[in-house]
Amino acid sequence: MKLLGIILIGYGLILCVIEKFAWYRILWFLAGAGLILASSFGASLPFWAEVLAYLPTVVILVLILWIHTRNEAAAQNREKEPAESIIVLGCKVGSLSFENRTKEATEYLFDHPETSVICSGAQGSDEPCSEAEAFARAIERKGISDERILKEPDSFNTAENIRNSMELIINTDAPIGIVTSSYHVYRAVSIAKKAGLSHAFGIPAESVPFYVPDYELREGLAYIKGKITGEL
Repeated sequence: MKLLGIILIGYGLILCVIEKFAWYRILWFLAGAGLILASSFGASLPFWAEVLAYLPTVVILVLILWIHTRNEAAAQNREKEPAESIIVLGCKVGSLSFENRTKEATEYLFDHPETSVICSGAQGSDEPCSEAEAFARAIERKGISDERILKEPDSFNTAENIRNSMELIINTDAPIGIVTSSYHVYRAVSIAKKAGLSHAFGIPAESVPFYVPDYELREGLAYIKGKITGEL
């Protein structure tokens, strides 16, 4: 148990160094510290303290398992009819997520030649152009005609991606594919359906396994927040 606690703390530290500190990542440190405390002093701890020691680990496990199963279901629940359009949700230009989303979008477009694509995403402060423009160029380079590519360069988050892209969709009752990373599929599709795309479905792009537990933890918390704020 103590070793697992050390691993959880190490995982949190690596994430903060490789990426950046985020408030939800405190849970990795709390979980690790709780397991170390429980394994070192479990017999002498009062019951309430032992419960608190294990609570962060339980929260992490429940959220990750829940959102993971939801992501799997959303990814498999594709419409039988080809999508009228697919929306590629923005992410950092040049990142592995960017490459994987481009790959999935391109493969779907080759398989469904009547489908158009909406590339969505604004320009970040450290990006050479808007994410929409970068996706459009990358997809066109892979052989998709520019006549099938639309751009939505004003969105900074998933809800804006969906809402702004809907302005470019002729029939919002038609099947619409949402291209995003595998850990993000369920929340993205839920936001799309809440916004009025009743036949939205997920097209998952591959994610780096090392980051998946952390990102699914974030997605679980974001989903709960979305329910509270009315976004979902």
